[in-house]
Amino acid sequence: MQIDWRLYAVLDTATLGSRDPLAMTAALLAGGIGVLQLRAKNLSVRQTAQLAQAILPLTKIAQIPLIINDDLGLALAVGADGVHLGVDDLPLDLARASFKGLIGYSPEGVADAQRAEKLGVDYLGVGPFAATTTKLDAGAPLGQAGLRAIVEAVDCPVVAIGGIAQHNVAEVRACGVAGIVVVSALLNATNPTQACREFLAHYKE
Repeated sequence: MQIDWRLYAVLDTATLGSRDPLAMTAALLAGGIGVLQLRAKNLSVRQTAQLAQAILPLTKIAQIPLIINDDLGLALAVGADGVHLGVDDLPLDLARASFKGLIGYSPEGVADAQRAEKLGVDYLGVGPFAATTTKLDAGAPLGQAGLRAIVEAVDCPVVAIGGIAQHNVAEVRACGVAGIVVVSALLNATNPTQACREFLAHYKE
C-alpha cells in the first residue's frame, strides 16, 4: 500500500462526542486524507472493536490504512493495517516481532526516535508541535527546533501532531516532515470534508 502521509486524521471518539463516527469517517475520506487513526479512549475494548470493524470497509475502499491507537491486540483481532504506540505501550521489539503491519510510535526526544527506528517502526508521530487540548498529557510544545531535530535524526517518515491548524501548516512543513496529524481542526470543523481539502491545499502552495 502506497501511503500518502500528508494529511493523517485521528478519529478521536472523545472529541467526536455524540456525532456519528461513520459519517465523520466518510467525510474525512471524501476530503482526501491519507491515513486514519482510531483513538477511542472513552470506549470499551468491545465498543472500539465494533467501531473499527465498521470503519475498515470504508478505509479499504479508499485504499488508505486504518491505524489503531495503543492496542496491538485489538489491531490484530480486527485486521487493522497498523497500530500506533507510545512509550507506555507494548515494547516496540515485541510489537515488531508479532505484527507485520504498520507500526507508528510517539518518541520522547531524538535518542528515543533513533532507538525506535532501529527497532523497525514505520513512522514516527512527533509532538506536540504547538499547545493542544486534545491530548492532556502531550507535554510541552516542541516548536520548529524540536521537531526539526527529530526529523533530521531519522530516515523514516515523521508526521507532526499537536496544535496544528491551517495557520501554522507552513511552519510545520518547513521542518521537513512527511505530513501532519490533525484531530480537532478536522473533527470540529463545520465542514470536515472541506477542511481536509483546505489543509491539503497548503501542500500545493
